[in-house]
Amino acid sequence: MDPFANTIIRLKDMGFFHLLLYILSTSVFYGLLRKSQIFGPPERNVAVNATVAFVAAFMVLAVPILRGIDIIGQFEMFFIQSLVAILITMVSVMLVGMFSPPDLPGHLSKVFGKGGYWAIFIVGGIIVGLIILV
Repeated sequence: MDPFANTIIRLKDMGFFHLLLYILSTSVFYGLLRKSQIFGPPERNVAVNATVAFVAAFMVLAVPILRGIDIIGQFEMFFIQSLVAILITMVSVMLVGMFSPPDLPGHLSKVFGKGGYWAIFIVGGIIVGLIILV
């Protein structure tokens, strides 16, 4: 068996991905609390923000266990599908960059007139269309 696959299987058996979910949710909650400044200036309320983030992350970790849902399996599918979508988007943007003129927005604004908004809508529409196609 591949050593990387063996390592991932052992980490999954030890519950590492549950810990990773906890660390991810803690950092997201802490960042949101610092940005929103609900409890006042973040410099003065570091302990309050950290405590609330830890408790909220425990709640996020406890809900799938209490309901009997395997959320890690759903996260595996989500991250693989997200990775594929990001890779396809990156490759399509690289292909557009290879075959387009050096100044694509400038070229499109010359083609469609003074309103540069058309260029933004066309390039954005192409990217959204490729994402939906995936």
